[in-house]
Amino acid sequence: MVSEYELSLVARQLKTGLGTRAFATVPRMEVTNMLRSVSGQNKTRIKSVVGDRLDQALLLIGVRCVPTFASTSTADEIRLLHVGTVLGDLVDILQHPSAANDPKLGSILAKIKGQWDWSRTGSSGGDTGAPSVAA
Repeated sequence: MVSEYELSLVARQLKTGLGTRAFATVPRMEVTNMLRSVSGQNKTRIKSVVGDRLDQALLLIGVRCVPTFASTSTADEIRLLHVGTVLGDLVDILQHPSAANDPKLGSILAKIKGQWDWSRTGSSGGDTGAPSVAA
């Protein structure tokens, strides 16, 4: 069985690899090999329980996985991103839809639209969060 300490070592290695970038995509098998190296167990696998524990270890240090290790299989890739960033907030909002999140999603969409609309002048009044065909 893989220890919490070994999982935290792998989590820290992944966070170091992410660095200051907004996101990084890693093959799940690469993470399995990291875990095998750290634990000294050549047959260790990341199944749902170990995957969930690794997801939690990453969250504890401010890194989120999309999709989660617990919900993926060997050939998949995992996207790592920092919690509490615009990208992290966007992923949270999209994965947990609610009317309470709509204004935040609308605000993010307004910012995205503002970045690409080079003819826009002045500051954006924001977005009400109402669905838009142009979104």
